[in-house]
Amino acid sequence: MDEARQAGSIADLTDGIPAAPGLGPIAERLRAQGLPTLEPDHARLLAFLAGERGMLRAFVAGRSAGHAAACVAHVAPEARILVATPEAVGDRWLGSTGVADRVRVVAEQAMEGLGLGDEVFDLIHIDEDASLYRRLLDLALTRASVRGSILLHGLPTAGSGAEAARAFCGYLLMHPQLQAAVLAVGSGLAIARKIQPLVTDLGGPF
Repeated sequence: MDEARQAGSIADLTDGIPAAPGLGPIAERLRAQGLPTLEPDHARLLAFLAGERGMLRAFVAGRSAGHAAACVAHVAPEARILVATPEAVGDRWLGSTGVADRVRVVAEQAMEGLGLGDEVFDLIHIDEDASLYRRLLDLALTRASVRGSILLHGLPTAGSGAEAARAFCGYLLMHPQLQAAVLAVGSGLAIARKIQPLVTDLGGPF
């Protein structure tokens, strides 16, 4: 595996990135209600990626969708954010983080949410089972802008899901359209940037 494309720790990417004020209290409010949250370094990296683009279009889905949406909205107040998650859960998450008026929630799982419409996203964050990630990555690539970022959370190295995670990571790191890394944070985080357009991005097939 190409060592240049795989970081051993999220600290390799977050070192030197200042913490975004306000992220801590958002996580605390979610945890107080027993809702899923991202690891602090993960949230900081997500906020950095959102903040560097400013006015961006973002898609978030899965278990930690509420926290991910809150991180993006907090640092990029002009961002347009689509959240795909069961509606009742999504409303509860977003109400806890105070950003419900800045996002649109659809009562869909990640796969179905990515299939809605034809909007292109600058940032895609998904927290699902590793067994779904190859299909989700292929679909996310069709919705990501060139230079857009894709983050996939939940890549265990042991126990349930580890085999699927290893197979997916091999596919991810060798993908010709992506610059990618797999980070040892929490249950595992893959981060990729789309560096080449697909044929469909250029108006194909030709």
